[in-house]
Amino acid sequence: MATSPRMRQQQQQNPDDGSISAGGVAIPTAGGEGRLFDIKKWGGINTRADRTAIEDNQFSWLENLMPIGDGNLRTLYREQTPIYTAPGGKTIILHFPFNIGATPFIAVFLSDGTADQVDMNGVITHISLAANLLYNGGNPPGVTQWGSSGIVMVATTSANAYFAWDGTTFFKPGDPAPSWLSGLAAPLTFTGNTHSNTTVDTLVPNTTFVVDGMLITGTDIPGSTTIVSHTATAFVISQNATGTHAGNFTVQFFMPNGVAGTAIEIYQNRVWIDNGTNLLTSAPSNGCRFDGALGGVVTPSTDSFLRVKYTSIRQANGFLYSFGDSSVNVISNVQTSGSPLLTTFNNFNVDPQVGTTWPGTVHEFGTGLIFANPIGVYELKGGAATKISDDLDGIFADADFSTLIPSGASCAIFGIKVYILLLRSADLTNVVRNFLCIWDGKKWFVGSQVATLTYIETQEINSVITCWGTNGTTLFKMFQTPSTSLNKIIQTKLWQGQTYLIVKQSMRLFTLGTDNSTSGYSFTGTIDQVTESGRTSVSVSLSASPALITWINNTSGVIQFQNNLSQNINWTTVGAQSILGTDAKGIAPLLGLTLQSSSSDFTLSALSLLYDRLAPVGG
Repeated sequence: MATSPRMRQQQQQNPDDGSISAGGVAIPTAGGEGRLFDIKKWGGINTRADRTAIEDNQFSWLENLMPIGDGNLRTLYREQTPIYTAPGGKTIILHFPFNIGATPFIAVFLSDGTADQVDMNGVITHISLAANLLYNGGNPPGVTQWGSSGIVMVATTSANAYFAWDGTTFFKPGDPAPSWLSGLAAPLTFTGNTHSNTTVDTLVPNTTFVVDGMLITGTDIPGSTTIVSHTATAFVISQNATGTHAGNFTVQFFMPNGVAGTAIEIYQNRVWIDNGTNLLTSAPSNGCRFDGALGGVVTPSTDSFLRVKYTSIRQANGFLYSFGDSSVNVISNVQTSGSPLLTTFNNFNVDPQVGTTWPGTVHEFGTGLIFANPIGVYELKGGAATKISDDLDGIFADADFSTLIPSGASCAIFGIKVYILLLRSADLTNVVRNFLCIWDGKKWFVGSQVATLTYIETQEINSVITCWGTNGTTLFKMFQTPSTSLNKIIQTKLWQGQTYLIVKQSMRLFTLGTDNSTSGYSFTGTIDQVTESGRTSVSVSLSASPALITWINNTSGVIQFQNNLSQNINWTTVGAQSILGTDAKGIAPLLGLTLQSSSSDFTLSALSLLYDRLAPVGG
C-alpha cells in the first residue's frame, strides 16, 4: 500500500536512529540500511537519572576527559613534580596560596600545628615551629590575605589565636603589630619620665595618634604593658614602672589577645572573623584592633536558623557572605562614624536552610560563590543560593563524608574556568575512592590525579587561575603533564533509538580523533547490552598508531635517521585527525558503550556506533 506524503514526512522526522548529529541519515550496509548512535556535541555526566533515561549525548560516567566544546573532548593532565614534602612524618592539613608584592608563595599548615612557607622554586621558610599553635586536631585554621603585604590567620587552639605573617616575620598575640596590618606607618616615639608607678609624664606635650590600649615599651616599662588612658602630657599604664627615670618610649599597636575563630576574611578594609556564633569585626583599616574604642564590634547571633555555628566567611561582588552550618547571611553597607565611634552594617539572611560545614569548598566563581554540603553543590549570587549539582546526585548519595572532608577550588583548564570539588564516593566500578567533580558552568565531569588527593586550593597570579593539591605528604600543581597513568573512561547512555521495544544489532564502532602526542591512542571496553534476560557485554577495542613520516632519497630508498647511540629515530606527525573503526557485534534492544584508555593526550571529535534494526522484542 502506498504511503501518503504526510506519513512519509512523519517517518523521515522520527527515524529509529538514536543519533545526535547524524540527523537520521541511513547508512548503506551489506544487510540493508544501518543507523548511527552518534555523539559530536559532548554532554556531561548525569548520575541522577537511570542510564537508559539520560540525554543521548550525556554519560553515566565521564572521567579524565573534558567536554570543551562540540567535537572537542580532551584528555586531562596529571600533576607536576611536588615542590614540597612534609617533614618528619607530619601531614599537610591545609595549604593557602598568597603573594607578598608580586612574589607568589604557599602557606602549608601541618598536622602538629606548625606551618611553612614555600615559594614556587621549593624554597622553604618556617612560619611557625611552635607545636599545636595553629592547629591541635580540631578545626583547621582560617587564613586570608591582607592586600599584598601578608596573611592573617585565626585558630581555635586557645583564646589567643590570631596571627600574622609577612614572608619573614611571624606575629603572635602580644607582639608589636606590623604597620601593614595596624595602619600605623611607624611606631610613635616619646621622651618622658617614669615614677615607679603607673604614671608616665611626656616631655613633648603631644599624644596625637595615641589610642588607649596601645603597647608601650622603653626605660623601666615591663613587657606587655599597655596604655590604660592618656592626656596630652601623660600616660596611665597597665603595670608599675620598675624605676623613676627619664627615658625614651615607643608606643604602637600590638597583636591582640582574646581573638580566636574558625574563619577569616578581609572586607571593607576590616578583618572579619567567625568564632562560634559570634562575628568579630576589626576597626576600619586596622586589622589588629577589635575593641569598640576604634570601631570594632562583636555581633552575637541568636537567629534560629544558625543551628550550631558560623563555618566560613567570604566576600564576592561587593558583599560579604557569612556561612553557617545550615544557613547563609549577607553583609553590606558597613559604616563607622560618631563619637565615640560606632560601626553598623546590614546583615540579612540569604537562605535559612542551606549552608555548609566544609569551609574548604567555598570559592569565588565569576561574580558569585560556589560551596558544597552533603546535599550537593550550590552557586550563591546576590540573594539566592541555587543548587547546580542535580547531575551529581548519584555520586552524593554514595559519598563518604567522614573519611575525607570535601574541599574545592577554582581553576582554568585548557583556558576554561571550572569549579572543582574533591570528595570521596563510589566510582563507576563501585570502588570508593577520592576523585574530583568538575563543573564548567554548564556540565559536570569527573577527574583525578595520579596522587590520591586529600585537599585542593586555588592560586591566582596575573589572572591565571591554577589549582594546587596535596596527598597529605607532598604539595603540587595540578593538571600539568600528559600521562599514561591517568585512566580515561567513557560510559554512554544505554541508547534505545525511537523505542526500547525494537531489537538492534550493533555492527561497527567508530571514533574520529586527534593524537596530541606522538604515541597514538587506543580504547578497550565493551558494547553494553540490555536484553530480555538481563545485561550482557561484548568486548571491543580500537587503536590509532602514531602517523609515521618516511623519508625517501632521490633513488626512492628509505632514509633511516639514527642518534649517536645507533638507535633509530622515527618521525611522527602530531595533530592529524584519524578515523578508527572496529567490529562491534551485539544484539539487544538497548545498546551502550563503556570505553577506557590510558593513552596520554588525545582529542575525540566524534563517537559513533553503527547498528541495524531487527525485530520487536519477543518477535
